[in-house]
Amino acid sequence: MKADYSTWITKPDAAAAIGVSTKQIERWAQDGMLQTAKYKRPDGGTPIRVYHPAEVEKLAKERNPDTEPFVVPPEKPAGNGAGAVRQPLSADRFLQLLASAMATSQTSETRLIDAPSETSQTCLPLWLTVDQAAAYSGLPASALRFLIDKGELKARYVGVRRGGQWRICKAALEELR
Repeated sequence: MKADYSTWITKPDAAAAIGVSTKQIERWAQDGMLQTAKYKRPDGGTPIRVYHPAEVEKLAKERNPDTEPFVVPPEKPAGNGAGAVRQPLSADRFLQLLASAMATSQTSETRLIDAPSETSQTCLPLWLTVDQAAAYSGLPASALRFLIDKGELKARYVGVRRGGQWRICKAALEELR
């Protein structure tokens, strides 16, 4: 009897559920962390790669553990006794409570960004192109290439021989400052 893979999860859905790229899903399947199968759809067409739902759920829980939900504490009722009417929570008070909850959060994804300049610095990858590194460090690209050629700046050539490009380690740029 043939196994029923119709309830198994597709690669894009698995990646979205776990919060990783589809390439990472492929790596995990290759390493044996995710059970995979080919599913021939009933309407025909090319078979697709599907992943075991329980294993996808397990990886999703490991990578994104359940955090304690944020609950707005109740405001004290106006008046002094039973039957007093609760005042609605103001928008400013709600935002203050939300900001304090996010400041005490353990995960890096749930934080407030105050300024656009902070966004550009926190979202940079670990390895930068020469142009990105020039913008980040304030040095001209020619100076960065010179430092790479002298071996004074940690960098790697990525790609094919003529179509590749240099990637500069962000930490090495920090040391130049």
